Amino acid sequence: MKELLNKRYSVRKYTTEKISKESLDYILECMLLSPSGKNKNPWQFIVVNDVDVIKTLADSKKAGANFLKETQHVIVVVGDEEASDTWVEDASITLLVGHLAATSLELGSCWIQTRNREAENENSEAYVKRVLNIPNRLRVLGLLSIGHPVQLKEKEKVINKSKVYLNNYGEAFYE
Repeated sequence: MKELLNKRYSVRKYTTEKISKESLDYILECMLLSPSGKNKNPWQFIVVNDVDVIKTLADSKKAGANFLKETQHVIVVVGDEEASDTWVEDASITLLVGHLAATSLELGSCWIQTRNREAENENSEAYVKRVLNIPNRLRVLGLLSIGHPVQLKEKEKVINKSKVYLNNYGEAFYE
């Protein structure tokens, strides 16, 4: 797991090569296996591979989503706040699992936050709901772009052990 986490990073530049159906199935099945509070699984996913729709989704934020115009696949993570009061946490876990599943297949991915973000003339969540015909009762947490990265990074991440405490805040766990 540590090796996988070390390899994972946000990818914003992809080739034009489509992802295989088997790879998408694998990523989605991993996301569907994600843990959730009281096993309520308050999430749903919309797979978008229509490049025109993806280009429209690139305008879902004022900044940070423009790279979607060159992306071949997006998974939209939707949560049902009526099904669980932990929908944000549960849906966030699915996004992380999607990241890790993509990395395990040597694919790139990037989380595009929509909840509490703004598009040009409306909030990002409302924009995505309108574009994808998502019912108002559901919430959009974010988008996960997935593709073949233009370049794989081979950089070791730094583990900052000073952020871990023992028994009390400020008491170093690591000496």
